[in-house]
This record gives sequence, C-alpha cells and structure tokens, in this order.
Amino acid sequence: MRFSSDRFSYQRLWPAVVTIFLVGFGVRVATLHFAGFSAIHPEPINLAISLITNGTYANPFGAVTGPSAFCMPLHPLLCALLLHIFGSGPSGSQALSYAASTATSLAYALLPVLAVNCGLHLRVGAAAGLFGALLPINFWSQASGVFDAPYIFLAITVLLCITAKHLRGQMFTPAQGAACGLAAAIGALTNPCVLPMLGIWFACALIYFSERRIQLLRYMGVAALIVTAALMPWALRNKYQLGHFIFTRSAFGLNLHESNNSVATSDLEANVRNMNWRPLNPNTSKEERQKVRELGEVAYDRAKFDEAIVWIRHNPLRFLRLTLGRVALFWFPRMRRFWQTFVQAALMLLAIGGFIKLWKSCPVVDVFLASSCIAYSLAYIVIEVSPRYRFPIEGILLLLGSYFVWETASHRRGAPPTPRPKDGIESPEKAA
Repeated sequence: MRFSSDRFSYQRLWPAVVTIFLVGFGVRVATLHFAGFSAIHPEPINLAISLITNGTYANPFGAVTGPSAFCMPLHPLLCALLLHIFGSGPSGSQALSYAASTATSLAYALLPVLAVNCGLHLRVGAAAGLFGALLPINFWSQASGVFDAPYIFLAITVLLCITAKHLRGQMFTPAQGAACGLAAAIGALTNPCVLPMLGIWFACALIYFSERRIQLLRYMGVAALIVTAALMPWALRNKYQLGHFIFTRSAFGLNLHESNNSVATSDLEANVRNMNWRPLNPNTSKEERQKVRELGEVAYDRAKFDEAIVWIRHNPLRFLRLTLGRVALFWFPRMRRFWQTFVQAALMLLAIGGFIKLWKSCPVVDVFLASSCIAYSLAYIVIEVSPRYRFPIEGILLLLGSYFVWETASHRRGAPPTPRPKDGIESPEKAA
C-alpha cells in the first residue's frame, strides 16, 4: 500500500477540495436547469409544510393524520426554512435543489480529506471525488432536494473523516470522542442509519486496539453521551406529542409491512408503480390515511409491524426470496437506463477489488470503510430497496474503487512501495 505523507498531502488538499466542490455544484446546477426541478411532495416536504403552517411535525402523508415521528427532524426543518424563505412554488423547489446539490458537492469534495485521513494517497481521494462530481449517475437522489440522501451522504462523510483520523492516529481522548459524538449526533438527527455504524466501529476498535481499551471506552462513552443528549429533545417531544419515547423514527413497522407482503417486490420503484401495492401505503391510500388518523401513528406502525411478522412466519420462502433480492439490488442497483446500471455495477466490482487490496496492506482502515457500508445496509435486508437508499455510501465505494485502480496502475508501472507505518497505524506520539 502506498501511503502518502500527511504533511505534503494536507498542503495540497484544499485546492483539490475547492475544485471538486465547484465542479460538482456546477454540473448539478446545469443539469437541473436542463432537466427541470422536482415538484413531488414526499413525507419530509409534507412535514415541512406542516411546520410552516401549523408549527408542528405532523401530517407526513399529505392529509391530516396527526403528530408524527415518521422522519428525523433535521431534514424537514431545513426544508421548512427554505420553503418559508422562498415559498412553496418554483423558487422553493429551486432552493431545495440548490441546497441538496451543495450538500452532495461538498460531500464529494471531502473525499480527498477522507483519503488522506485514512493514510491513502491524495490522488486516490481526488479521483474518487472528481468522478462522483462529474458523473451524477443517481442524479435525482442527490439533487432533487426533497430527499434526505444528500444530507446523509454529507453527514456520513464528515463523520468518516473525523473518525478515520482518530483511528489511524489512535487519538482516543475525551476531546476526540466529543468531536466524533457531535458529528454522529448531527448525522443521527438526519437519519438513524448512523447509529449502527457507530456500534460496529466501536466493536471493531475494541477488538483491534485491545491494549488501549480504557482510552477507547472513555472516547466511546463521551461520543455516546453526546449522541444521546442530542436525541433526547426529540424523544421528549415524541413522548409529549405521541405518548411514547421514540429516539429515532416511528416508521419501521410500516416499512416492514410494505416490503414483505404478497404483492411486494424487492424494488421500491417497482412497488410504487404496482397498482396492487398502492393500497398498502398511506401516501397512496385514503383508507390507510384514515387508519393512521384513527389509531395514531405509533399504534398504526405497531399494527403494521405485527401484520408483517405474521406474513413472514407464514411465507418464509417468499420472504427469503425478497430478502435475497433486496441484498442484490442494494449492492447492484437497477437503474432506469442500462448505462447507469452498468456504471453502478462496475463501481461495485472495483470497490470489492479495492477492499481486497486494502485488506492485504492495512486491515484496520479496510475494516473501518467496509464495516461502514455493511452497517448502513443492514436495514435494507428487510426493507424494500431504492438506488437513492445506497447513495449515502457511494463515496466509500468510489474511494475503494479509486484505490483499486491506483494500486493496479502503480504495480503495472513497477513503482516501488512507499515506506509506511505498520498496518497504516501511526503511533500516538507521531500522531501528536
């Protein structure tokens, strides 16, 4: 593995970051003006409209269904702020798209930072960021502004940058734990997928750095405390409004039922187009919205969870087929156009190659990146899959794929390996 000199890399880092951001934002703005702006109103936008009109998180399904914890609070709050300033017409749609494009472009621009913090060459991160900035394959997921995917992508990338530097330098002080916890808290308030990522990182770190277990426990304790403190106001609000402490979302039961039934497929887009599936979803069914209104969102979600469990018990083979289909579609998304599907598949294969090469030279960095992807994907083993659900971890896949190409090209040129620390881990003294 060819590790870069951190000092040299950081000196050249910020021009790459600025360039990638400007390229990414310019490509997305130009594409938006060519393709138009999204006018659909999914749950976060309905919640934002409720915040503007009523001052409450409520009515996520486009009708009066009552208080809600269907989405985490940060994305609807940002949408509400933008719609309040620019209105709910074309100007508001443009503002949402520009904000999402900014978040996506910034996340791609941070891939060189992530590469350097992982000990990889700056050019590996620059190539990954530039490719993502120039070729927005999954365009509407990252630029429409009505989905939370761009903000999850940015939150995860920032968290990875911070945590990678701590792991590689073995900097497990309470101050570093606070930085990790603050980034994780912002991510968790955007989407709870950050929480299993933290859990897997901490478990792997305890195994790999067993000799520093006490410092790690302090680091983890501070991070966990900050995340819990950040989620507590949301949980208290849900206790007051919904009658239950809900630290994340009240949507798992509904999502599980929509994904596992006699008419469902593994593909969310296919389900939405299926007229037999639509009566199951409150967004497209007046009867289901009435049930939400009568039962309340929490009781409705629990009832859907029970229905899903009963169906799964009675249809184990069908559930297994759906599960295998979801796993396949998550890692190898089926896009609308063949070339997009091909590029996504090629990216995944290159990322697998990068994972194998990185494992041979620096297992701790490899486990850190791979476990992030695996932890994020866990929910989509049992829940229907969409290409936009995978988008927040495409930065990691781009980084691994870029590393594979870089290492393969370097070996073919016969370039000698650069001296590196053992396993890519710096001693605490050197890191300081």
